Amino acid sequence: MLQRLFHPLQRFSLASLLWARHPLLSLPSVVVASFAQQSYSPSTRHLQYSSSLNSMKTDDLLDACILPLSSKSHKGSSGRIGILGGSERYTGAPYYAGMAALHVGSDLAFVFCAQEAALAIKSYSPELMVAPVYSAQEFNSHVDRSSSSSTEKQVELLIDNMVSQVVPLLDQMHVVVIGPGLGRCPLVLKATAKIIQQAMERNIFLIIDADGLFLLTQEPFRN
Repeated sequence: MLQRLFHPLQRFSLASLLWARHPLLSLPSVVVASFAQQSYSPSTRHLQYSSSLNSMKTDDLLDACILPLSSKSHKGSSGRIGILGGSERYTGAPYYAGMAALHVGSDLAFVFCAQEAALAIKSYSPELMVAPVYSAQEFNSHVDRSSSSSTEKQVELLIDNMVSQVVPLLDQMHVVVIGPGLGRCPLVLKATAKIIQQAMERNIFLIIDADGLFLLTQEPFRN
């Protein structure tokens, strides 16, 4: 019954959050929400993951949301969620993604965002841990400059700096959400693509949403 309430994409997100809530669930070890392919080809892992969720009885699915108390548990044992999103213009989406994760039982929610968005997101809730990982003003200034005044080396350095701010934190996460409020700055999207690749190499669960889906429709990143 519970599964019927969710669209396949929503079931995928629900399963990812359940796994973050209960990392010991016997679900596939690697799932990547790459919606660049036309949805749910049998050759992808999406159906494997959705099938794992569908095969669970409703009682088992609900039980997975409630962890048994243990003297060995600590803050973070019930799920650590990373959210890459939040730009100069869009600050609400990563807040709602983080709070949704906390409300379903995850312990910790981290938001990796633009410096210009950090203060606003922090002010929405003290429960979110907010880490500014790039300057939207600096990125936009390089996009606006002509090629003669902004060299390819400068741009790559800027992108790599953003990637280096996020990647060391990936190993602490059970699930990473990519896209809420990310915006469509082409340099931010290039950095995000590199971060997605790093997360995939680490077998970290990904939920791709919003501007993250837009990223995967762009020619350089479709595959």
